Amino acid sequence: MLFLLKQILNFNCIVIIFSLSLTGCTSLAILGVGAGAGVVTGGYIMGREKTVTQSVDDSVIDSQIRSELSKKFPGIFTNITIVTDNGCVLLAGNVHEEKYIQEAEKVAWSVNGVKHIDNNLICDKKISTSQSLKDGYITSACRTKLIATKDIKSRNIKIKTVSGTVYLSGTAQSKDKLEDIISVVKSIKGVEKVVSYIRVK
Repeated sequence: MLFLLKQILNFNCIVIIFSLSLTGCTSLAILGVGAGAGVVTGGYIMGREKTVTQSVDDSVIDSQIRSELSKKFPGIFTNITIVTDNGCVLLAGNVHEEKYIQEAEKVAWSVNGVKHIDNNLICDKKISTSQSLKDGYITSACRTKLIATKDIKSRNIKIKTVSGTVYLSGTAQSKDKLEDIISVVKSIKGVEKVVSYIRVK
């Protein structure tokens, strides 16, 4: 039973790299693509391993936040990603009105167990169909190229693209592997920025 739980958690649990704080959240790395490509504005820091119990708690927090948002604001937060690691919550994605950025954060803070929130929500008017298709293509292209790249365990990486910004989360076997993953994603046509919340084992 424990083995099965670990297997499920390995697939479902996304990890976050946050700014160092008393909450124990580690640092965030954001990489631009274009003139500033390859310049890391954050740092890579070794993340501590999560226990099975903490992973379950984080999954519960994810579910509760999404449930509360759906109840209070039906249909508003369909284009966002919610990721929790050791009580540290990432909110990323697109909302159609500025006010919902703070509303989402208020809801997240109301959930038991939340220690820190990194609010990366952006306000953008309705994303066009062409942009949605482009984002879908970018996500698929990133996934395909990571699978085809030797020595990268792509099953440990989750990918979300919003308006050309690619959010990465999961685990990498080493700092070198993390850099390889980001390099692959940056090489995909249409990627404007890469935001990494990948933990280094």
